[in-house]
Amino acid sequence: MKKALNIAVLYGGDGPERQVSLKSGQAVIQALRDAAYKVEPFDVKSIEQLMDLKSSKFDSVFIALHGSWGEDGRVQSVLETMKLPYTGSGPLACCLSMDKAASKGLLNLFGISTPEGVLVLKDSDYSLEKANSFVQKHGTIVVKPCNGGSTLGVTIVSEGQSLSQALCEAWKYDTRCILEKYIEGVDVAVTVWNNNGSLEALPSVMICPEKGFYDYDSKYTPGMTRYIVPAPFMPTVNTTIATMACRTFETLSCDGYARIDFRVEEDGTPWVLEVNTAPGMTGTSLVPKAAAAAGYDFSTFLSKIVSLSFDKKGVCR
Repeated sequence: MKKALNIAVLYGGDGPERQVSLKSGQAVIQALRDAAYKVEPFDVKSIEQLMDLKSSKFDSVFIALHGSWGEDGRVQSVLETMKLPYTGSGPLACCLSMDKAASKGLLNLFGISTPEGVLVLKDSDYSLEKANSFVQKHGTIVVKPCNGGSTLGVTIVSEGQSLSQALCEAWKYDTRCILEKYIEGVDVAVTVWNNNGSLEALPSVMICPEKGFYDYDSKYTPGMTRYIVPAPFMPTVNTTIATMACRTFETLSCDGYARIDFRVEEDGTPWVLEVNTAPGMTGTSLVPKAAAAAGYDFSTFLSKIVSLSFDKKGVCR
C-alpha cells in the first residue's frame, strides 16, 4: 500500500481575514483527510511559528492563509528557505497580486484592462487633490485598501457622498489605497490553474448579491448571494474572459492556482479587478464552486492542487 503523504495546513493568521482563514483551513483539512492524506493543522498566529514546521517531515504545505504575511509572499519565502513544497504561487507573484497598485500597473503595461484608477497615500495633500479630482471626473468610484481582501475597507462613493469617510475606512487596513472608476456590470470570478502542463480556466462564476454590493457579509453569509456557474454569457464572452484570466495569471507570474476577479459590463466587456493567490475555501467560496462545475469534487480538486506543489518544486512523489 502506498504511504499516505503528510500535509501541513497553514491557516488562521493574525490579520483582519483571520476568521475567514479559520473556515478555509477547516474545510481544507477535512477534504484532504477525506482524500486519505495525513494532515497536521497549523493555526499560525505569527510568521515565526513557521519554524515549528522543521520538527516534522512534511511532504507539502497547503496554504489556507488569507491576507497580510500569509498571502503577500513572506510565508512563501520562508517555506522556500526551508525547501518545503507548498501550494499556490511563489513570493514574487504573491507580492505583486496582493499589492493592487503594483498588479494594476503591470497588467496595464501588458495590455490587460483594469478600471481607471489612482493611488492615494495617507497624509498626502497631493494625493487628496488627486482623489477629489478623480471623483469629480468619474462621479461614482470605488475606494479600497491597496493590500487586503474579503472586501474589508472597500466603499462605493458617489459624487456628493463623503470621500474622506471612505478614505478613512480604507486607511484602517493600509496607508495606501486605490480609487477606481466604478464599472456598471456584474462580478465574475475565474479560477485558473496548471492542469496537465498547461493553463486552464475553470468555469466562470457570476456573483449576484441580494443587496447589490458583494461585501463581507454577502461573501460569507449563506443565502445572501446567488451564484451562477458557468456565468450565462454568450460563448464568445466567456472565452474572452477565460483568455484574459489566463493572461493575467501569466503576467503576474502565478503558479499552481489562483482566482481572478472581474467586473463585466452589460455588453460583455471584462475588467480585471484583482488576483487572489490564496483564495477562500469556505462553504460559500468561489473556487470550490468552479471546481465542482468542472467535474471535480472538493477532495479531488485539492489533491490536484497538492500534486501541483510537487511539480512546481520538482520534488519526487
